[in-house]
Amino acid sequence: MHLPDGILSRHAEAVAAVAAVGGIGVAARVARHELAQVPAGRIAAVGALVFAAQMVNVPVASGTSGHLIGAALAVALLGRGLGILTAAAVLVTQALVFADGGVSSLGVNVVNMAIVPGLIAAAVLGWVGSRVPEGDPVEVVSTSRLAAAAGLSTLGAAAAFSAQYAVAALGGDAASTVVAQVLAVHVPIGIAEIVLTIGAVALVRAVDARPLPVVAGALAVSFVVAPWASSSPDGLERVAIDRGFASLAGAHPLEGSPLADYAVSGVDHSVLTVGLAGVLGVAMVLAVLHAIDHLARVRVER
Repeated sequence: MHLPDGILSRHAEAVAAVAAVGGIGVAARVARHELAQVPAGRIAAVGALVFAAQMVNVPVASGTSGHLIGAALAVALLGRGLGILTAAAVLVTQALVFADGGVSSLGVNVVNMAIVPGLIAAAVLGWVGSRVPEGDPVEVVSTSRLAAAAGLSTLGAAAAFSAQYAVAALGGDAASTVVAQVLAVHVPIGIAEIVLTIGAVALVRAVDARPLPVVAGALAVSFVVAPWASSSPDGLERVAIDRGFASLAGAHPLEGSPLADYAVSGVDHSVLTVGLAGVLGVAMVLAVLHAIDHLARVRVER
């Protein structure tokens, strides 16, 4: 549900950008207290897994697909602050390297796909206020709470966009019609989010949450599975097409970049180009989050 530029007003995008920066700042403060519960290397590995999983669109209805949002997964594996920061880092990489999601609307996407679903997931998991997971998050999260966190966080993300559309859309059908379809189409996407999140956490537990096997899984998903993902519009794109605001989307300022639309420039084979782009994306997310993780731990130790 990456939102392109041009759907919401500039004022709304500016407000969302301020909210995103503020939310990231608060998440960073919380994350300082979570670093002790999360082994070095896991943050980068989880970010890589979320990036790879978001490349895989699965059919959820006729002519509609959905993909993992991943905020609940990141929060479950890392904790509230670290999970939100990791999801935000993935969104920034997608927007600035792969032209997936707008640039002026990046704040909107961070709010809708990292902060709002991350906070909902944390609340469902019981990590609210000043509380942080007692022990390794992977070991303490229950399956029932994880399922609720994944499903409700998806609906929360859809509700966040619905509210933004209602007050700041630049065109399209009436807000009531759009909101109804956005929420309806994200019910099956939420079910898919539950299944994928539970499956991903189970796999991470199966390898004792060691970063190397998680990274290997992310590489496998990005190179082997992602090229065969559904080409149908995702939930938000489907609504935009049906409700007359898809045409408002402006051209992405980085649409000519070498990895735009998850395709490597100069590689014509459709399967290979997506697979290579996915591998490069996983590598970038790993590098960025590993550097952030290292710097954060050094600062905390001082």
